[in-house]
Amino acid sequence: SRRVARRLATQIATRLGPTTDTNRTSVVSDFITAAFESVLGRAPRPEEHSACRDFLSRNARLLANTKSLESFPAGAGSVTPPAATPFERALENLVHVLFSHNDFVTIR
Repeated sequence: SRRVARRLATQIATRLGPTTDTNRTSVVSDFITAAFESVLGRAPRPEEHSACRDFLSRNARLLANTKSLESFPAGAGSVTPPAATPFERALENLVHVLFSHNDFVTIR
């Protein structure tokens, strides 16, 4: 699922266009909405949108501190490498988290 999350995050980010310092807030908001719609088939509720913004900010900060990161061996099968920047990796992680969302894993 990590590989799928990385691919989907890349597709969404590519569709939204490049991220600059001046449009980052807009891109983050649009990315969250697009990720929810792609994974869960619905828009995020306001509290979910806020929690996702906080997650992306915190996760990008953690990923930027490479000294605190531990590497682990890749699993079997083809490996999709993580994105190059902490911000892009945080976007990938958000999509991966959405795959564990109750609305995604619950059969109705």
